[in-house]
Formats: sequence, C-alpha cells, structure tokens
Amino acid sequence: MSNIFDQWSLYSRILANNYMRHRDLSVVLREFLAGLDRSCRVLDLGCGDGWMARECLKNTQVRRYVGIDTSADAIARLRACPPAGSNPDNARIDLSCEDVFTALHALPAGEFDLVLSSYCLHHFSQPQKLVVLRQIRRVLTPDGSFIWTDLARHSQQMRDTCLKSLVHEIRQNWSALRSDEVEETVAHVLSSDFPEEEHWMLDTARECGFSLARALHRDEFYGSWAFVAAPDGNG
Repeated sequence: MSNIFDQWSLYSRILANNYMRHRDLSVVLREFLAGLDRSCRVLDLGCGDGWMARECLKNTQVRRYVGIDTSADAIARLRACPPAGSNPDNARIDLSCEDVFTALHALPAGEFDLVLSSYCLHHFSQPQKLVVLRQIRRVLTPDGSFIWTDLARHSQQMRDTCLKSLVHEIRQNWSALRSDEVEETVAHVLSSDFPEEEHWMLDTARECGFSLARALHRDEFYGSWAFVAAPDGNG
C-alpha cells in the first residue's frame, strides 16, 4: 500500500470536503445506529482519525471503543479526540496502530456488539477480504451488527473501468487538493484499491454468516450496508 496515509493531513482535507461522502454517510449511519438499544462494544477497522465514528456514534451508548489503523498520525489524532458516543465518561478507549488483517486474528471471539469498517476492506485482495469477513463474524456477538462502507463496483463493472472513472472524478472535482496531492491520491488508487462488485460483497457477507439489515447508501462510487449476524452463522 502507498504511504498516502502516513501523514493524515491530506486525507483529512478529502474528508472535510466530503469527496468520499463522509458527511452524507455519517447521517445515515447515525440514524441506523440510533436503533441500537444497548450499550455497545465497538470495533472500528481502518478507523483513521475517528471522524466517522465520532459522528455516527454520537447517539449510541459506547461501553468500549477499539480503533485499529496503520497510520500512526491518524491514531495520534484519534487519541486526542476519541469517539466515546453518548456516554463519554463511561467509555473505555483502546487504540492500536497495526494492520487490520493481523489485528483481527488476535481479538477474542464474541467480543464486540458492533463492527465498523469504513473505506478499509477495498485495500485487500478478494481472498483476504473473505478471511477478514469471517474474522469480523467471529469477533461479533451472536446478535451483533456490522456496517461495511466502501468503494464498490457496479454489476459487471471491471476494476480498471471503476478506477478510471474514479480517477477522472478526482482530477476533475477534488479541487481543494494541490496538483501533486491529486496525483499522489491517483497513484494510491491505482496501486492499492481493489473494489469488488456490490453483489459479490453482499453474497460473500451472507456466506460468512451475515444477513443484510439495510442498504444505507449507494452512489456512483461508494456504498454502505448494515448487516446483522445471522443466528445460525449462515446468512
């Protein structure tokens, strides 16, 4: 993976300008999570600086928050302003600067009520995504929820076609970035982004023991889906 995330300032401006729909997504995620009527232990995969979790968990009782990201800069920013939900005095915060794929295997089974994954899994190969999804199911409680937000291809759209469209979008419309930052972002996309077709994501999540609760967002590039753990382990 490229080092675009080593220093978080570039990504924070992408987020601030809503180029990847973070503001829109935070609203629909917050509305969905408002329906959770219990105190939650939350695992945030690819947590970044915690912006998304802070926004979408505002009305959620967070008993424990575990954030994992490879960017030390993002983790430092997150540590200064953790997403503690609606009961900040009672939330336990644990942050880890490491690879999601490795970190997941070390977590206990049934440890979390909610797993968030925002713009993280598209960096993995298809076989790795399958492993990660199985691990997410393993660490969830039997009635836990999983929200998968990611870059996603449309039906029968090839990776090259998807990324070509995204690169055009970045070069045309991400105007808050300098030209060198645009090209750095493009280089990252072309080398490190491996989005799947939406139907593959939904089918594979089902095979890994999830049931689709609600499609939260879908546009030309990005999507978000809320899943619940299937009672029998099969979606």
